Amino acid sequence: MIVWIARARLNDTHAVLRQRASDAFNGADAYIHEKPWQTIALVGGLALVAGVLLARAR
Repeated sequence: MIVWIARARLNDTHAVLRQRASDAFNGADAYIHEKPWQTIALVGGLALVAGVLLARAR
């Protein structure tokens, strides 16, 4: 009985997380299509920061 309840809660949580992830993906996809140059600049800036942090670690 307890296992059945736990599995039902896990399935409910999985469904909610899957929907949230889908919504986030759709929002990101729409943003990328609406503002491609801003997206390129953002990714470039993040890559630069990551490169600096990795260079400092060595």
